[in-house]
Amino acid sequence: MNKQAPTTQTTITDPPTAEPTTALASIDEGGFKALAMLDGGPSLADILHKNLGIAGLTFNDFKAADFPAGGGTFWTVPNMDAPNGVEAMNELCGIIVLAQDTRRFYREKKGAGEENIPPNCWSPDGISGYGDPGGLCERCPMDKWNSDTGGGRGKACKQRKQLLLLPRDERLPLAIDLPPASLSTFKSYAMNLSSQGMFLCQCETGISLKKMEKGGNTYAVAQFRRVCVLGAEDAVAAAAYADAMEKIVMLQAGDDTAPMVSERTELSEPPAGLSTAPVDAEDPFGANE
Repeated sequence: MNKQAPTTQTTITDPPTAEPTTALASIDEGGFKALAMLDGGPSLADILHKNLGIAGLTFNDFKAADFPAGGGTFWTVPNMDAPNGVEAMNELCGIIVLAQDTRRFYREKKGAGEENIPPNCWSPDGISGYGDPGGLCERCPMDKWNSDTGGGRGKACKQRKQLLLLPRDERLPLAIDLPPASLSTFKSYAMNLSSQGMFLCQCETGISLKKMEKGGNTYAVAQFRRVCVLGAEDAVAAAAYADAMEKIVMLQAGDDTAPMVSERTELSEPPAGLSTAPVDAEDPFGANE
């Protein structure tokens, strides 16, 4: 019988407000369906390529855990067995199998009902932008402080972090799109793991939400904790799963379609093979750092 994630709940209450932590955790042996599936069987890449073809997957193809607006402290996750098709959760638990930087720039602030309007410029890797103005992100004036088009002191181009989190009872990961205010808590957690010589995919991570207020804005910030350390066999399987997932997702910008970084300064449109820009979720604090 598979183990259940020890801290995943459906009761909507405020989660603990602990700082990002990698405190000593127990070692977990087994319990992840996706890792057991790969034991002696076909690889994840083989399964997905056979079922979907060679086009690969984009971040938007995965089931997403919605980051709440307005300081909400629970996640909403698609669940076909739950009322209305969604489940409310205080904490998401799983293995982080992919973490990538992205950027999005809107010349005008989106209004009500305009959530699906694509950005004027976006970057799938946080390095090079496609659209208007496009080019290398580090040289772009929209990546400077006080460039916020809404008049704030932040940057006009918003950096975000996209995570793929593999829960115990799923064979494919959940997509999580972290807004700017949560980048520092993720970085702190990742740095703590790095200081212990541990990869993100070598442990189970819990991600909860903390309500914050700043400058009259109320928003949520993701909080990270290490739930447990994976056993030796699971750690090896999780590393292989993470490597496969990175290759599959990155097929959207393969070597045959994506120019080298040094060649991207004049691009204004995404090269063939890249997906359309990710849909931006409501950012409750556009000028946050």
